[in-house]
Amino acid sequence: MKVEARPGVWGRACDFEPFALSPCARGFAYGGVVSVHDHEANTRSSTTMAGTRFDLEDRLIRFAAAVCRACEQLPDTVVGKHVKVQLVRSATSPAANYGEVQGAESRRDFIHKLGICLKELRETRAWLKFIAEMEHCPAESLQIVLTECEELLAIIASSIRTARSNGRNRM
Repeated sequence: MKVEARPGVWGRACDFEPFALSPCARGFAYGGVVSVHDHEANTRSSTTMAGTRFDLEDRLIRFAAAVCRACEQLPDTVVGKHVKVQLVRSATSPAANYGEVQGAESRRDFIHKLGICLKELRETRAWLKFIAEMEHCPAESLQIVLTECEELLAIIASSIRTARSNGRNRM
């Protein structure tokens, strides 16, 4: 079985290839998962009855990379430099923290670490809105990154709700 590689390279520095909201984010509950690792794009995905879903960690990494590319377009003014530093920190943090989520020692720890990811994504969203207001990046490109940020927020918030609910149901 040959898997066609999908290039992960975007034309302009502020462009971000959008992902459809994955079946996992919609409450994925289908069987028959076939895992695939695309070595060329360096992503893991699973093919199911509902289609292809991307590994959340990979999606967070790709989001962080896209935001970092967007930061390269910011001017070298005092404000531009400040925003670059803050945005790079907040946009790269969820991917690193999600790695910690995967190693959580308890449900409480899992929820806490996911909460940190959520907090950092909210900060990233605020900085992206600030950039949009300052008009430092093309609006259409920035909107794609903002949309991905909103989707990631929805996925992680849903995961927190599910983990809390599952914890209550076990008592």
